[in-house]
Amino acid sequence: MNKKWLMLAGGLFSLAACSGTRGNTPESSPELQAQGAAQAQAQDSRSQNPLPRPDPDQVQKTVLLNELHHIHQREIALAEIAKGKASSPQAERVADAVIRTHEELDAKVEKAAAGAGVELGAYQAATHEQAVMDSLREMEGRDFDRAFLLSTRISHDSAAADLRRAKKETRDPALRQAINETLPALEEHRRQSRRAEEKVKAM
Repeated sequence: MNKKWLMLAGGLFSLAACSGTRGNTPESSPELQAQGAAQAQAQDSRSQNPLPRPDPDQVQKTVLLNELHHIHQREIALAEIAKGKASSPQAERVADAVIRTHEELDAKVEKAAAGAGVELGAYQAATHEQAVMDSLREMEGRDFDRAFLLSTRISHDSAAADLRRAKKETRDPALRQAINETLPALEEHRRQSRRAEEKVKAM
């Protein structure tokens, strides 16, 4: 196994591990949780209360909508790398499907956030996500296709697990609808990536 594959494997391991260590919280990182609390507190500070406290429901909305936004932006960023490097029609089709679907879903998240008074943060790749992207940019040909499809499959699987847990934590109809709209796309992209990965391996 060469150095590029080792770097990719490390990033993917971190991505998968993050999904299994979050407990029963509807967020994917301490940074998103802190962001949600800070934004909700800033919104509450406009009230007349001299000692404003964050509204738990608003914190949850902020965290979860930012999590959904992050998922969509991450998958788009991964797929955009493939648009310029994929060497097989299988990888190209997966990249096209990921970009198209996640752009549509992210537009809905942005609309929901505007309606809920939630500010969405600009996408910043986590350390392990950046490591995967950097490794992909260094690969070519069939190695790239296999690595991209593997990355897409694992990231979609991890995101689906996060959102299934988050769905259990929230009773907010808008948030549950956003999750319900996202989960089928994540699962379908994971299946598409698996099928494409098997075809590329067989070439």
